[in-house]
Amino acid sequence: MSSDLVTRFVTPTIAIFSRPFLRFPGVPIGSRSTAIKLEQGDNKDKVWVLASSQCDDQVIENINKLGQVKYLVAPDTAHYLYLKQYIDAFPDAKVIGVDGVQTKLQDVKFDYIYGKNSSEEKVGYEPEMQAVWFDKYINRDLAFFHQPTKTLVQADLLMNLPANEQYSKSDASSVPWFPFVGNIRPGTLTHRIAAMAMSKNEAEIKQVYDWDFNRIIPCHGDVIENDGKKAWYQVFEKYLPKS
Repeated sequence: MSSDLVTRFVTPTIAIFSRPFLRFPGVPIGSRSTAIKLEQGDNKDKVWVLASSQCDDQVIENINKLGQVKYLVAPDTAHYLYLKQYIDAFPDAKVIGVDGVQTKLQDVKFDYIYGKNSSEEKVGYEPEMQAVWFDKYINRDLAFFHQPTKTLVQADLLMNLPANEQYSKSDASSVPWFPFVGNIRPGTLTHRIAAMAMSKNEAEIKQVYDWDFNRIIPCHGDVIENDGKKAWYQVFEKYLPKS
């Protein structure tokens, strides 16, 4: 068992696996993987996983409670460190990434790469899981929308620090040495400034906002259980129509 792993079923079909993670010394942002049980068509009772944190026996056991893993996703060019652990655990799953991550994992066979495969080609989890690719952002992030649960899942586009849940079983502190880092959450000037890095993807910011989501599961920081669209607007207001 992992003493610092926090496993939580957000809904009966969504499990999250939260852990401590330091971006730099003194910058605790946490890490999180998300597993979603799909419900539609050929994907019924299959599992989609955004693989962003360490995979161990406890993670595998809880993912298997949801069903058979069919999709493993590296959501950008930064969140790939543990992908091979998930591939080893679920070798029959399709592996999904974004253009750029394949150069960092040259021994991994990707079944679909956003930016390499034709945009007309479906991955297989649509329309239940919808994706928008922020191709002009430095990490080339994907944002995912799970329509049945009105849940947005993403990595670096929106954070909600401090990472209280991710550090709740750790002796380490979730409070950063640098106060401005702890302010990277919706509604703060700090996050609005950070969001300027996504300004070239204004159309994609609007696409995400057009989704009918309520919950946001970020890789870094606490889950936003309600009013997710309001939180997205607070971060990206500059690039969205006036509400």
